[in-house]
Amino acid sequence: LYTEAEAESVLNDRTSENKSYEIIRPSMISLKSKLSSDEEYDEKALETLSSSAKKNPALIGTLVHKLMESIVSSGNTAELSSLIKDICDNYGITDSYYSDILKTVGEKIQNGGYPQTGNLPQDILTELLSADEVHCELPFCYAGEENKIFNGVIDVIYRKNGKWHIIDYKTNTDDSDLDKQYEGQLSAYIEAFKATTGEDADAAVYHIVVN
Repeated sequence: LYTEAEAESVLNDRTSENKSYEIIRPSMISLKSKLSSDEEYDEKALETLSSSAKKNPALIGTLVHKLMESIVSSGNTAELSSLIKDICDNYGITDSYYSDILKTVGEKIQNGGYPQTGNLPQDILTELLSADEVHCELPFCYAGEENKIFNGVIDVIYRKNGKWHIIDYKTNTDDSDLDKQYEGQLSAYIEAFKATTGEDADAAVYHIVVN
């Protein structure tokens, strides 16, 4: 009787072990090439393009994102050197190469920002500090169409004059047509925000030059 019951058990159906959904990270969506709409480039490859003078572009990007979050979240009231020390300590960074980069970026952001080829203002810090509402490193997860689950983190989203705006920081060597190159990622952020809040937003890249 036990053997018969075991043979007929619903637990013998292993089809449920097959993945019925796809988890998508917007930051990993293929890029649109500025050279051809038919060509696509992996984000990691673009980040490391012409990076022979860099030690670790991925780490630099992470540290710069954390610095931007810290400056904005503190309302630009925290001492820059203290923020940099805390970030380096948290990531176990002892090489001054990285702290020097953060110092350069922080001072630039606090003193007018970087010239932009896209739609965002150069002085992004003043823009964010004058907003009605600002959220940094905002995680999201929502179920889209065709059994796709979108999971990621939005660098910055803010509300000003009744409108929501999404910002994605990039430290690419090449700063041309970034909004176009990252159109897929930005669209995913807009869709995620709409799905989770019911609010509309626009989205754009803010380019941070890392030498």
